[in-house]
Amino acid sequence: MRNTTLCIDSIEKCGILGVSHVIAQIANSSVVIHGPKGCVYPAYEASINYPLNINYTEMCEKSTVFGGENDVSEKIVDEFYENRPDLMAVVTTCSSEIIGDDIDGLIKLANLPIPVIRIDGGGFLNTQTSGMNMAMKALIEMLCENIDNSYPIVNLISPICISSSWQEDMKYLSNLLNEFGIKARPLFCNATVEDIRNYGRACLNVVICSPIGQDAAEYMHKKYEIPYITLPYPLGLEKTEFFIKSILKAVQNKKDISSLLEEKRAIIKSRFNSGMGKVNSFRHFEYIKKLKKMIVGTPEIALAFLSIIVNEFEDKIDTVIVKDLEVDDAEVIKAKLKEVSPLTEVIITDDNQIVKESIQSCKPQVLFGSDTEYYFAKELYEPAYINICYPGAREICFNRYPVVGYEGTLYFFEKWYNKIIYRHL
Repeated sequence: MRNTTLCIDSIEKCGILGVSHVIAQIANSSVVIHGPKGCVYPAYEASINYPLNINYTEMCEKSTVFGGENDVSEKIVDEFYENRPDLMAVVTTCSSEIIGDDIDGLIKLANLPIPVIRIDGGGFLNTQTSGMNMAMKALIEMLCENIDNSYPIVNLISPICISSSWQEDMKYLSNLLNEFGIKARPLFCNATVEDIRNYGRACLNVVICSPIGQDAAEYMHKKYEIPYITLPYPLGLEKTEFFIKSILKAVQNKKDISSLLEEKRAIIKSRFNSGMGKVNSFRHFEYIKKLKKMIVGTPEIALAFLSIIVNEFEDKIDTVIVKDLEVDDAEVIKAKLKEVSPLTEVIITDDNQIVKESIQSCKPQVLFGSDTEYYFAKELYEPAYINICYPGAREICFNRYPVVGYEGTLYFFEKWYNKIIYRHL
């Protein structure tokens, strides 16, 4: 039999996907992948959800051995005249990074009338997350022109593609903060090149889902002296209010918001009671609590969903699998999860094979995770599956809703309850 302990299936995809996801958030943008055909797929995957022009240099054996600078030069010019993008990123791959082609020199030589930026996407060193961080930092470094760290606006650094509702989450949080007198904007969310030029006009950067955006925030702090804070994902009422209060404190806004917070809570409670009042048969909360449940996700997402289910839905989670490449932090992560739910089993791994084996041996009846984990379970049985992280493309959803904040608490509760009773009752 195969020795699965020798098989490490990484939980993160390569940096090309992360870079492409970020570039795809910029209107009328292009990527030129300097690599072989297989390295184009991550960019294609990003383009399924968001518009993105894609080209590649078709690296072959000859160009891998002798270099492919001519191919790069031609593709940069071809892509510009073919699609007329407002911004272009030339993304290197494992193969092209070994060769050491002078990409920066070729970009300069092309002398195009648009921003063209080189970003390393090779998977030898980069993951999906590090690719996102490199792209965000590179775009800010190249494009930011208008700098004013006293300008009264707060940047919310988007956790791009952390879940299928991330754009709705960012728009909702921006609007919510405006209600509390804080002008806010999401970065890298349906942006233009001109938008990015103004990202340096801000008094605070907020990292919502560490580590995505941490590098960009640190760079802007050192370069532009814009302070930043890192906050937990504002899922549920408790974390939402902590989110609002933390930002108010960071910008030294001493406005008394207690009455507005009470009003927000009262509205949500009223809507909840009204919605539950329409359930004219049995309410199945006690039955749901008896079901075996599992959460699979990155540290921040796993902790956020564990907190809302245990503290606000008054349910239990039997097992949490944390997908984390930095397993050196395992004890710290485990302590945070145990603080929320001491009896929950915590597994921390960087190997998808371990994730698969854990799901198939535990057989949770309710599974919170990505489509990847759902298909692991589907090989043996059918759980009630609730998508909470990327990828999540099984279901058609024309009208997406946020899962963060006050509104998101209701939307997520609705999804949580309905998915479980449709499957098990």
